[in-house]
Amino acid sequence: MFIRQKGILPFITTFLGIVVPCTFFLSAIGILFPGFASSINSKPFNYVVEKTVQLFIGLALYLTLPLLIGILLSGLFPAIRFTKDGLKYMYFGGLIKRKIQWKEIDRWVELPLGLWALVIDRPGLPVFNGLFVNAIYGGILQLGEPVILFSLSIQDRNKIVNEITQHNSKA
Repeated sequence: MFIRQKGILPFITTFLGIVVPCTFFLSAIGILFPGFASSINSKPFNYVVEKTVQLFIGLALYLTLPLLIGILLSGLFPAIRFTKDGLKYMYFGGLIKRKIQWKEIDRWVELPLGLWALVIDRPGLPVFNGLFVNAIYGGILQLGEPVILFSLSIQDRNKIVNEITQHNSKA
């Protein structure tokens, strides 16, 4: 079972990470599809195919930025689950799941406002090793490596810190 990080900041970022892309998607459907349906009514097949392709290209361009913003916001404070060989985390409503082995955990860093960052040391470029979003957070925090952020909720954070330190000391 995944442990969701508690607190106002994780709630807001997770909520906005899901709501922002959904709002843009629903508005696109409400605006584009009625106009699209009326423009292809009783038109030749080639014209319909051309307009459909244009619609999907436009939709992809329109939704790219909100989707990326949603992923970045919801990934700030992911849900965590411990396994015998590592740490699993998920975000963006459970659509994005990643796993970190115990040996890849480098260190803990205490940040301002009581936040903690778990620094991950995985070889390779973040684009190819699955830690691109985490590397963006590490770059913003000027840590230079991918990180997982932990919230202000002291009870859950201490439980997670103890679990990780326990596994790191065994390794």
